[in-house]
Parts: sequence; C-alpha cells; structure tokens
Amino acid sequence: PPAPEPIVDNGTPGAVRVLSLIDLAEKSLGGREPVKYVPIGCSGLTLSELLVVRDPLQGAPAPVVDQMLYLIAGEATLTLDGRDQALTGGWYGLVPRGTAFTVTRKGRNPAILLAVTVGKPCPAAGAR
Repeated sequence: PPAPEPIVDNGTPGAVRVLSLIDLAEKSLGGREPVKYVPIGCSGLTLSELLVVRDPLQGAPAPVVDQMLYLIAGEATLTLDGRDQALTGGWYGLVPRGTAFTVTRKGRNPAILLAVTVGKPCPAAGAR
C-alpha cells in the first residue's frame, strides 16, 4: 500500500487584516532606525510586514523560508546572487530559501517595502 500522507503543521490561522499599504507607509516614516519593521499580520506559516529601509538591509540565507519583497515607495537596489537590480515603486523580488540578499536604498528617501515571509510559524506576540 502507498505510504500515508505526512501530517504538516501549517500553524495557527491569524486574524483577518485589510488595510491601505500606502497609508501605513506614510504613518511609518517617523524615527531614524536603520530598518524599521512594521507588523501587518501573520497566519500559519506566512508573516507580512512593512520594511522602512534607511541603511542597507542584509538578509542572511534562510534554509526554510522564502521571502517576497515588493517596493511600495522610494528607490532601492536588490542584490541577489551577486547581481544588482534597481527597484522603483511596483517592482517585486522573490528571495528563494537559502539565498542571501541585500536591500540598499537609493536617494535620500527611505525605501518602503512589503515583505512576505513564508515557511516558519508566526512569532509569539511582540517577538520578531
């Protein structure tokens, strides 16, 4: 007989969230953190957050998570596998598991990105 399907823990479902990313971005510009992480929502194995990038963000290779980055405002350079890609509003990048990346803002305004991370359970409330 065929082997039984493995049971996969997809984590706990999160709360419903509907919001304007543009409004959230405008409200998140305060502060001087090199990278500001603004939580949006988390459900199961998917974490969504807004990133306000002032100084280079270096993402270490993560063996179990994939990350999607969508530039909402500003300009940036996304470096993947040693290659640079200029990003302006509306650009999207997929960072597959095991891939290091760097996001570097261009110009004087911060780069504001939607980051969606998939592959590990949601962090405990207040943890990052």
